[in-house]
Amino acid sequence: MLVLPGLHVSTPEAYKALGRTVEPRWDAAAAFAVQSWPIRRGMPLPRWDGFCANDFEPAVFAMYPAIGRLRHRLERQGARPARMTGSGSTVFGFFPSKTAAQEAASRIAGAIPFETVSRRRYAMAWAKALAGF
Repeated sequence: MLVLPGLHVSTPEAYKALGRTVEPRWDAAAAFAVQSWPIRRGMPLPRWDGFCANDFEPAVFAMYPAIGRLRHRLERQGARPARMTGSGSTVFGFFPSKTAAQEAASRIAGAIPFETVSRRRYAMAWAKALAGF
Protein backbone atom coordinates (compact mmCIF):
# COMPACT_ATOMS: atom_id res chain seq x y z
CA MET A 1 0.00 0.00 0.00
CA LEU A 2 1.01 3.60 -0.52
CA VAL A 3 0.30 6.26 2.08
CA LEU A 4 0.45 9.92 1.15
CA PRO A 5 0.92 11.91 4.35
CA GLY A 6 0.07 15.28 2.83
CA LEU A 7 3.54 16.72 3.50
CA HIS A 8 5.97 18.10 0.93
CA VAL A 9 9.62 17.17 1.29
CA SER A 10 12.02 19.32 -0.71
CA THR A 11 14.43 16.97 -2.50
CA PRO A 12 17.33 19.49 -2.39
CA GLU A 13 16.74 19.96 1.35
CA ALA A 14 16.65 16.19 1.85
CA TYR A 15 20.00 15.84 0.04
CA LYS A 16 21.41 18.69 2.13
CA ALA A 17 20.26 17.01 5.35
CA LEU A 18 21.76 13.75 4.10
CA GLY A 19 25.06 15.52 3.47
CA ARG A 20 25.27 14.53 -0.18
CA THR A 21 24.93 16.18 -3.54
CA VAL A 22 22.61 14.98 -6.28
CA GLU A 23 24.74 12.66 -8.38
CA PRO A 24 23.44 9.75 -10.45
CA ARG A 25 24.61 6.40 -9.16
CA TRP A 26 24.10 3.97 -12.02
CA ASP A 27 25.74 1.18 -10.04
CA ALA A 28 23.09 1.56 -7.33
CA ALA A 29 20.28 1.57 -9.91
CA ALA A 30 21.68 -1.54 -11.58
CA ALA A 31 22.09 -3.29 -8.22
CA PHE A 32 18.46 -2.52 -7.35
CA ALA A 33 17.27 -3.93 -10.68
CA VAL A 34 19.24 -7.15 -10.14
CA GLN A 35 17.93 -7.48 -6.58
CA SER A 36 14.33 -6.91 -7.63
CA TRP A 37 14.18 -10.11 -9.68
CA PRO A 38 14.08 -12.48 -6.66
CA ILE A 39 11.29 -10.36 -5.20
CA ARG A 40 9.24 -10.65 -8.38
CA ARG A 41 9.89 -14.39 -8.51
CA GLY A 42 8.10 -14.91 -5.22
CA MET A 43 10.66 -14.27 -2.49
CA PRO A 44 8.88 -14.48 0.88
CA LEU A 45 7.96 -11.03 2.18
CA PRO A 46 10.05 -11.20 5.38
CA ARG A 47 13.23 -11.49 3.26
CA TRP A 48 12.38 -8.32 1.29
CA ASP A 49 13.64 -6.15 4.15
CA GLY A 50 17.22 -6.93 3.17
CA PHE A 51 16.59 -5.61 -0.32
CA CYS A 52 14.87 -2.41 0.74
CA ALA A 53 16.79 0.48 2.19
CA ASN A 54 16.48 4.23 1.91
CA ASP A 55 19.40 6.40 3.00
CA PHE A 56 17.08 9.42 3.16
CA GLU A 57 14.93 8.04 5.97
CA PRO A 58 16.99 9.13 9.02
CA ALA A 59 17.51 12.65 7.63
CA VAL A 60 13.91 13.12 6.46
CA PHE A 61 12.42 11.54 9.59
CA ALA A 62 14.43 14.02 11.68
CA MET A 63 12.93 16.90 9.68
CA TYR A 64 9.43 15.36 9.46
CA PRO A 65 8.85 12.96 12.39
CA ALA A 66 5.27 12.32 11.20
CA ILE A 67 6.64 10.48 8.15
CA GLY A 68 8.75 8.22 10.37
CA ARG A 69 5.76 7.55 12.60
CA LEU A 70 3.72 6.65 9.53
CA ARG A 71 6.33 4.12 8.39
CA HIS A 72 6.35 2.54 11.86
CA ARG A 73 2.55 2.47 11.85
CA LEU A 74 2.60 0.47 8.63
CA GLU A 75 5.01 -1.97 10.25
CA ARG A 76 2.74 -2.31 13.28
CA GLN A 77 -0.14 -3.11 10.90
CA GLY A 78 1.95 -5.95 9.43
CA ALA A 79 3.78 -4.40 6.47
CA ARG A 80 7.14 -6.04 5.74
CA PRO A 81 8.95 -4.10 4.52
CA ALA A 82 7.69 -0.57 5.03
CA ARG A 83 9.81 2.29 3.69
CA MET A 84 9.67 5.87 2.51
CA THR A 85 9.78 6.39 -1.26
CA GLY A 86 12.74 8.34 -2.61
CA SER A 87 13.29 11.57 -0.70
CA GLY A 88 9.72 11.43 0.62
CA SER A 89 7.09 11.95 1.61
CA THR A 90 5.08 8.93 0.43
CA VAL A 91 5.51 5.74 2.45
CA PHE A 92 4.87 2.22 1.14
CA GLY A 93 4.38 -1.17 2.71
CA PHE A 94 4.01 -4.70 1.42
CA PHE A 95 1.53 -6.98 3.18
CA PRO A 96 1.36 -10.77 3.16
CA SER A 97 -2.07 -10.76 1.53
CA LYS A 98 -4.53 -8.51 -0.25
CA THR A 99 -6.92 -8.93 2.69
CA ALA A 100 -4.27 -7.81 5.20
CA ALA A 101 -3.51 -4.75 3.06
CA GLN A 102 -7.19 -3.85 2.75
CA GLU A 103 -7.73 -4.19 6.50
CA ALA A 104 -4.70 -1.99 7.23
CA ALA A 105 -5.81 0.54 4.61
CA SER A 106 -9.15 0.90 6.36
CA ARG A 107 -7.29 2.04 9.49
CA ILE A 108 -4.82 4.45 7.88
CA ALA A 109 -5.88 7.79 6.40
CA GLY A 110 -4.49 8.43 2.93
CA ALA A 111 -3.79 4.73 2.25
CA ILE A 112 -3.97 3.51 -1.34
CA PRO A 113 -3.78 -0.26 -1.87
CA PHE A 114 -1.79 -1.44 -4.91
CA GLU A 115 -0.45 -4.67 -6.32
CA THR A 116 2.80 -5.45 -8.06
CA VAL A 117 2.73 -6.72 -11.62
CA SER A 118 5.08 -8.64 -13.86
CA ARG A 119 7.24 -6.80 -16.35
CA ARG A 120 5.11 -8.25 -19.17
CA ARG A 121 1.85 -7.04 -17.62
CA TYR A 122 3.39 -3.60 -17.03
CA ALA A 123 4.58 -3.38 -20.66
CA MET A 124 1.13 -4.36 -21.93
CA ALA A 125 -0.58 -1.74 -19.75
CA TRP A 126 1.92 0.92 -20.83
CA ALA A 127 1.40 0.07 -24.52
CA LYS A 128 -2.37 0.25 -24.06
CA ALA A 129 -2.09 3.66 -22.38
CA LEU A 130 0.13 5.00 -25.16
CA ALA A 131 -2.20 3.71 -27.88
CA GLY A 132 -4.59 6.56 -27.07
CA PHE A 133 -2.05 9.23 -28.02
